Amino acid sequence: MIEKEAPCFPRKQGAFFILLPLRSIPTYLLILACTCNFIRCTEQLGKQSAETLSTGDKYHQAQQSAQSQLDFSCNIVHVTLELEKRWGYEVDPVTEQFTNELSASLSEHFSAKRTFDQAAIISYFETLHEEIQGAIKMVSTYHSILSTCLRYGIVDCDVLSMLYISVSQDLGLPVYGWLTPTHMFVAWIDDEHKVFWETTTGQATSLQFYQDKYQLADSSLRVGMNMRPLGRRELVAVSYFNLAKEKQDMEQKNDLALLLNQRAIELAPQWANPHTSQAFLYRQMQESGKALESVEKSIERFPYDSGPFQLHARLLQEQDCPEEALIAVQKAISLMLKENKAQDLQQLSDLQKEIANGVKKPRYFLKNGAHRQ
Repeated sequence: MIEKEAPCFPRKQGAFFILLPLRSIPTYLLILACTCNFIRCTEQLGKQSAETLSTGDKYHQAQQSAQSQLDFSCNIVHVTLELEKRWGYEVDPVTEQFTNELSASLSEHFSAKRTFDQAAIISYFETLHEEIQGAIKMVSTYHSILSTCLRYGIVDCDVLSMLYISVSQDLGLPVYGWLTPTHMFVAWIDDEHKVFWETTTGQATSLQFYQDKYQLADSSLRVGMNMRPLGRRELVAVSYFNLAKEKQDMEQKNDLALLLNQRAIELAPQWANPHTSQAFLYRQMQESGKALESVEKSIERFPYDSGPFQLHARLLQEQDCPEEALIAVQKAISLMLKENKAQDLQQLSDLQKEIANGVKKPRYFLKNGAHRQ
């Protein structure tokens, strides 16, 4: 469990100090350094974000906020929380200070000055896992807003991975985020070690573990942002993408979701997922030409996921291109078989027959861009 001391006087921007015994001078100094760094980050982040977005703000205000520069030298949790504040989400001081507490708790035993062998790396991950588990209530499949997750203790793979990365950034340790098309995890990578870690279970894994679980061929490794270490800009792109999903799925604000996805694309131009999300949004907005262009960009960046090919087939069908649509749906079926998703094949089989017969049924769009007939 994380020991939570009584806070002293709140500082502007939401950071605060923690009371510690005098014997814990190194820990106090790290907390002080983290807090000062956070204040510096929030001050820099706030220079261009004096206007916080609220529900009724106009599109051009959102555009200005999205284009404001973020200070990527801050750890990824602080950057993401600042991003969410700009878009009108409540971030309380305790939530802002959470990673500082984690970093301080681990600093007495783990720092960049220590020599790490395989056992020490595993010990670091296990200790961090225990600290985080003491502060959360459950692991969810997906939740897009970091501040909400931390406030209520409901986390997913993205949130957990960002906590690991942020604490490691504070301590100067070489821990990086890794992505599959549908999952995020972390790995310790230095000149002598490469240790993969599943944050949702707190277990050491391997590259082969993720290839087998998500049916990823060797040819798909390091394609786009898939299965390679992520840089700081790419981590921020994940935060923009998650915020876009919230605007799209929960708030039905498609114009803002498009804007946030575009920012993710600018930060991580080789990442396929924001393009797929854009395609769903444009289709929902009945802009089929833009939807088709977006899904083709997604496939170009990662041609190993059945989902975009299925959407591609639908869009080609709607554009009266049945031959091309059949090719796309056949590719989706082939990939789905490799992904061990046999339970979803019936829907694709029905789509294939519908395209082959030249049948077009009325479509009723759902909030996530899918449809029912």
